[in-house]
Amino acid sequence: MLAFTRQVERCTGDGAISPGHVIGQDSAIAVAYGNEVRVFFGDTSVYCEGRQVWLPNSMATTTDLDASDGLDLDYYLPGLATPVLEPIGQEGTVWLMAVFVHGTDIWAYYLSVLPGWPEVPPLGAGLAVMREGKPPFVRTGFYVFADDPIYQTGIAHAFVEDGWVHLFGRIKQGYTSVATLKRVPLDALERRDAYEFWTTSGWADSPEPLGVLFTEAGSPSVHWSDHHQQYMAVYSVLFSPYGFLSAVAFRTAPALTGPWSDPTLINGAPGTGWGSNYAASWNPVFSRENGRVVYFTSTDWSAYNVFLYETSFEFARVDMRTVGPDDVACQRACRTASACPSPRVGRHRLPLRREERTIAAVRLVGTSVFPCRR
Repeated sequence: MLAFTRQVERCTGDGAISPGHVIGQDSAIAVAYGNEVRVFFGDTSVYCEGRQVWLPNSMATTTDLDASDGLDLDYYLPGLATPVLEPIGQEGTVWLMAVFVHGTDIWAYYLSVLPGWPEVPPLGAGLAVMREGKPPFVRTGFYVFADDPIYQTGIAHAFVEDGWVHLFGRIKQGYTSVATLKRVPLDALERRDAYEFWTTSGWADSPEPLGVLFTEAGSPSVHWSDHHQQYMAVYSVLFSPYGFLSAVAFRTAPALTGPWSDPTLINGAPGTGWGSNYAASWNPVFSRENGRVVYFTSTDWSAYNVFLYETSFEFARVDMRTVGPDDVACQRACRTASACPSPRVGRHRLPLRREERTIAAVRLVGTSVFPCRR
């Protein structure tokens, strides 16, 4: 499977006053709600009354489901981005992490942290709800501190299926980061004892021994893919040939718990340095052609703005090479002279090895990404 990616638009900012007076923002979580899509952003910088103002988060809506030419975003207060969940007490900020819809309400897990930069001391995680979809979010009674396993195993994305909210997370493990999974029944969201963790032995009340879905993971965004007929995770890659959090990859799996496929890069930004593709996220509400064409967002730290991308999946032909007994590829594949067809047909053909096909795909994706600002 090959993936061809193009940049559709820079969603906000770009050195000019954009809808909502937004100058810059990061991360974008899209959820379908009725006949519209709500897009929740992280840290947001706006131009207000002659000065730049920082907001902990913001929300925009759109009824434009054709993302091929960009999205028309309206902020919930006309013409001005406004927080939908504000810090309280000793919180320095609150980040919306896992947002999902249940009935007529929108729910969000959030992380709260103490003031600080670049080190951001953690406080904990909680659950808030937007009743009937009407802003702002209101905090529920559910909150866990940073030493709780719910926080320790990460909260990055929510996927609702069969009466459960599945919470994907990302945590550091040595020099890499790994994707994790936990779940809670929809009718028990505020009960701490109802949460279960995916471990090496299956679902359990405790996360030990931790079940690792895959490695090199930024925060995974997971939905069902009609095109692949499997679940698909889109995420920013911790380390790649493009640098730290500067590429986006996808994996597929027959079940949320795996096994997950090897990664395929679908976007990379060579030479831009740190964080040119972080906080990647996707939602099939924008997909076309039965999921063959999907849309995802990621954030460029240097521009401090969210960018929208389109990826088209194609089934790849098997690339072949002509080899003979003197080639290492022939010796590796044929093993013995009796297994090699060269004595009968002369030089013969072999498919490229998987790692060679992967490199070819990465190069293809890297050269097919092009800027196309509105």
